[in-house]
Amino acid sequence: MKIAVSAEFSGTKTGGVETYEVNTLKALASIDRTNEYHLFHTWKMLLADRIHQANFRYHNLGPYFSWIRVPALLPLAVARLRPDLVHVQNAVAPWCPDPVVATIHDLSFETNPETYPPAVRARLQKLVPATARKAAAVITVYHVVRDQMVEFYGIPREKIEVIPNGCAPFFKPIGDPTVLAAAKARYNLPDKFLLYVGSILPIKNVTGIVEAFARLKRNHSMDEKLVLVGENRWGRGDEVFRAISRLGLSSEVVVVGWVPPAELPAIYSQATAFVFPSHHESFGLPVVESMACGVPPIVSNVHALPEIVGQAGLLVDPRKVDEIAQAMSRLIGEPELRDRLRAEGLSRAKFFSWECGARATLGVYEKVCANRVRPRAAELIR
Repeated sequence: MKIAVSAEFSGTKTGGVETYEVNTLKALASIDRTNEYHLFHTWKMLLADRIHQANFRYHNLGPYFSWIRVPALLPLAVARLRPDLVHVQNAVAPWCPDPVVATIHDLSFETNPETYPPAVRARLQKLVPATARKAAAVITVYHVVRDQMVEFYGIPREKIEVIPNGCAPFFKPIGDPTVLAAAKARYNLPDKFLLYVGSILPIKNVTGIVEAFARLKRNHSMDEKLVLVGENRWGRGDEVFRAISRLGLSSEVVVVGWVPPAELPAIYSQATAFVFPSHHESFGLPVVESMACGVPPIVSNVHALPEIVGQAGLLVDPRKVDEIAQAMSRLIGEPELRDRLRAEGLSRAKFFSWECGARATLGVYEKVCANRVRPRAAELIR
């Protein structure tokens, strides 16, 4: 097969979609040296993400501007290449040559529209359903998202394949004092801390984490500080920084910003607990990463998160600051509970494999190509 892939997210610091793209492609490379992969990327692509393998080839589409890349650059490049299929994430132009495989991670712009900037929300609400209907096959990471696509867009259930995310093998407990000390110095980490990793967005409920931490500080004597790791997407995290200032926590909260994935294990491994009470989550990759590094998580009792953590974490109502604060207090004050959840988490994380996901994705490619109809748009351009 000749497979075109829109590899547009490398280097964009966009969290889960970038992690999915980079790790799925690397896993495909590890299991498949036969099929031909053509990766269409932008100027932002990191050299570390490139795959140096004979059956992987790269095509630079130029700047990372979705308003020109999606409707023009990618469809023209795909038409010139004449692949057997094209794999995209979230959105593709209606006139892009078929067949298309589309990975759609979540529909939070439909279920929680208030958490998106209006222009971004309008674009997603127009392009994502059109992409799902156009695609020969849709991949999603959790069965609830599949059910929502059936309900909201009328997509046939048999057209949607649920393929869970994985966890890279470098996510593991780090015990080397030199590595830990280097991360502590580089990112100004405190001796003891609670940790959040993810985009700084309203839907992630980071303000709720800060408010719960403030409540905990008022009511308990403790050494732990709060560390926030992640990109302030679209400037939507500004309310978090205002909350830190309003609550007098400027000396108690360390805002790190984006961190390269390979450096995250040394941060996870020093945390007392991981806090992730999202309002909506289609999977929650950082939760799996925290478990793989031996850090007990506190997560929301909604959407995918209870199923992802199983018995390895504490569940809270994301709307109730008191519950989040109480869970923080328990993990700080009960070492036996931390040890039990750590053991459960290390075992639970082994269920999530990018290689298994890549094999399932390759199966989707093979199924689509077996039913392939010659794309009319590509024929016209030829």
